[in-house]
Amino acid sequence: MGRRRPHPRLGLRLNRHRPTRQKELALSVSTGSPAPNYTHDGTYHYTLTELLRPFQATSSLIGTRFTTPFTTTGTHTITDEDLNHQATTYTTWLTSTLPNWAPSE
Repeated sequence: MGRRRPHPRLGLRLNRHRPTRQKELALSVSTGSPAPNYTHDGTYHYTLTELLRPFQATSSLIGTRFTTPFTTTGTHTITDEDLNHQATTYTTWLTSTLPNWAPSE
């Protein structure tokens, strides 16, 4: 068998010498719509967990540990107080040990 070529979209070799192995994939996601819109009965009919599944699948493919995403919803109407709170929480999230993602569904 010949030498494996880099995956054309990922630009990395998909074999046991993955440069991403043992690294974390961490997402920070913000939505303009409020959280209730991201339910099966809501406007979008999908939860954020469901919408982030492709990122979890990619993380598995490239050998990273998918961490619990940081989410901020309702940014179109967020108050200054809530925005400051999210900024503080985000700073803590960035500097902490991130847990593995355990989807709620």
